[in-house]
This record gives sequence, C-alpha cells and structure tokens, in this order.
Amino acid sequence: MASGSPAFSHHIQVAAEGSPPVLPRLWPPPDAGASLTFGVWCGDAPLPEMAAAAALAPGGPAGELRRGAVDDIGARCVRFEGEPAPAATSQTDERRFVGPPVAFAGESGVVSLDPRPFSMESEPFPPAAIACALDEVPMGPGCAHVADDQIRVRSADAPLLWAVAGEGLDEVLAVPPGELFVLAPLPPLTAVQLAVATIDNAGLVQRRAFSAMTRAPMPHVVINEVLANPVGAEPSQEWVELYNDGGVPADLTGYVLADVGGETELPSISLNPGAYALVVNEGYVAEDELDPPAPPDTLLLRVPKLGNHGLSNSGEPLKLKDGGGAVMSRSPALPEPKAGMSLARVGPRAPDGSAGSFVTGWPTPGRVNIMNQEIP
Repeated sequence: MASGSPAFSHHIQVAAEGSPPVLPRLWPPPDAGASLTFGVWCGDAPLPEMAAAAALAPGGPAGELRRGAVDDIGARCVRFEGEPAPAATSQTDERRFVGPPVAFAGESGVVSLDPRPFSMESEPFPPAAIACALDEVPMGPGCAHVADDQIRVRSADAPLLWAVAGEGLDEVLAVPPGELFVLAPLPPLTAVQLAVATIDNAGLVQRRAFSAMTRAPMPHVVINEVLANPVGAEPSQEWVELYNDGGVPADLTGYVLADVGGETELPSISLNPGAYALVVNEGYVAEDELDPPAPPDTLLLRVPKLGNHGLSNSGEPLKLKDGGGAVMSRSPALPEPKAGMSLARVGPRAPDGSAGSFVTGWPTPGRVNIMNQEIP
C-alpha cells in the first residue's frame, strides 16, 4: 500500500480465516490521548505473565509490553510503556503510531492488539483532588462512599483509568470526568485493604493504598427498568420495575416513587434479596397480549396512580426515596423511546449518576434486562 506525497509504502498482510482475538485498547481514551508512550489493552479473561520488548510503528518509541494496567493490577490487561518520544517537529504534533500487531501467544493461540493509533489528540488533564461529601472518604483523587458489599466511587474532574486490586477485586476501568463507578463484591463488616492506581490521559501513574470498614448487610433497591410508552393502553399498562440487589430483605414502608409531578407512595411490603417487583396502576393487566408479560410469580405493587398523569413518553427522571426522604435510586430523562421499548439499567450495580447506566431495549419485566435489542 502506498499513500501520501512523498509516497509512503507499507506492506499489509491479510489475516487468514479464524484470525486471532483482538484486545480493545482501553487507554488513552478516544479523542483525548496525550501520550505517545503509554497504552492499555484489556480483554475479558486473565492473561499470562509477560514482559517483552516492543516498539510503536512507523519509527515510534521503543519500550515493553507488560501484563497489567500497572504492576500487579489488571490481570486481563496488557500495557505498553515506551521511552520518551522524539520532540515534536511543529507546533501541532501530528505523529501517529500503532502498537505491535501481536501481544503474545496465549494458551489458545495468538492474541493481537487493537491497532487504534497513538496520537496527541488533547492536552494533558492531570487530576485534582475533589471535595468529598459528609458520607464520603477520599480515595486517590476521587471520593468513596463505603456501603456493605460495595464501594461507590466518584471520580475526579478529569478522564482517568482506575486500577483497583484487593479483597478479590482486580478491576481496570476507564472513567469519564466526574463519573461514578462501583467496586463490588466486597465482604460486609470487614476491614478492607485496596491497592489503587490512577492513570491520566498523559500516562502519569499515581498509586495509593485505601483502607475502610464495610457496613453490615443492607438492602439495595434500585429502579431497574421503566416502561413509559407501552404498545398497550396508557397509562394502565405502564410500569416501573424495582430490584433488590442487596443481601437482606427490603421493607418498602414509606418508600415513594417521585417524578416531576409529585410522589406515589408504595405499598408496605418486603422485597426479598434478588427479587423483582413491578409498580403498576390499579388497572394493569398482566396478560394484555400486546406487551411482554412478567413471570406469573412477579410481585405486583398496585398503586392508584403511577406518575402525575402516567409516565411521560417524552422522558422524565424518576426517583425512588425511602421513608426518610433519602434518594435510593434514580433513572434519567432520555429521549422518547419507541412504543413498546423500555429504559433498562445495564446492571443492578450500574451507578445512577453515569450516563451509560441505562439504555433502551426490549422490555423484560420481572427478569434480567436484555441490552441492545432495539427495533430497527
């Protein structure tokens, strides 16, 4: 292949059928890279230990490929650490380098790397420590809320790669500025010790230790799915699905669902761990033959009125509050879904404050959510 003026030529070999699996590049973030000498690729399974000489092409920095986002954290990741790159030749550094095509030969064969190029797409964004709320403690440049079997972390106002290990965790997460993420599962009522590393978009690594005492087991009731625009009659066929992700039953006495028009008090029932409940109008018909039905044993919480005048099809935020008025969970206001499509949480532990925590898809009342199943 030849391109450019003067011409630049490069040989390309087309992979044979059954090409090796590709590790996606997790860091630096797309369109915000500020390093030509540091990158992290991660897969779904642990990788073997490795330390191999490598270089970016064409004519890029030399360095090494090593397992982990940093040493000892990120067994499913491999990183490139290079020597300092040559000085820029102009005010705008337009150099673009690609990593080695192959990382190593694993037990199942060769593992290749995402060829997304390294380039100076952004200025460096060094993280500054943020102010923590009364129920939070500092964790590196972020703030942590320690619960029973999980820690919810609010990241700093800069893009960061978080690598956390300890107590059975080995997590590597690319987190946008100010976003939340959850570390779980952790043992309740236990003094936990975590190794924490953060990496900015320029490849600067900061490592710290974190210690905390987790709380006693508690319920975690979340808004898990919302059907505001059913194919069937409105508002009678609308529903809000709740899920108890905690390890103990949740007493819903005093709980309310709040929208922009007011609050709806829920019946005083107990929601068992791992159980779903549908909050529905009194006129809800379980088998209307238009929208997917819930399993017969799903708990139905019938209320006189769901929402002020039903749930808004144009998208409105919902909040679940406990008897003391504390917000336990929330769902965002998103663009109007197509008729028969629901707004679903990508996972029970997905943080409420993250833009990627909810997507639209096929309704799954009383069941695990199915992602990315939109009607064409």
